[in-house]
Amino acid sequence: LRANEPNPFSNGTRLSFSLPNPQSARVSVHDIAGRTIRVLFDDVAASGQTSLRWDGRDTQGVDVAS
Repeated sequence: LRANEPNPFSNGTRLSFSLPNPQSARVSVHDIAGRTIRVLFDDVAASGQTSLRWDGRDTQGVDVAS
C-alpha cells in the first residue's frame, strides 16, 4: 500500500497498492476507533499496481470527518 495522493485532501484521494501475483485483496477505510467506514476494494487484484479513488464518503454516501 502506498501513501494516498493528495494528502491532505478535501474532495477525494487516490490510494494505490501493488501485488507481485494476482491474489485476493481488500482495501478499506477505518475511523480512529477501528470501525469500517467504507470498503473500497474486495476482490481478486491483478499483479502490478492497482489504483483506487476514495471520495471521502462512507457506505451511505455521507461525507466523513477529516
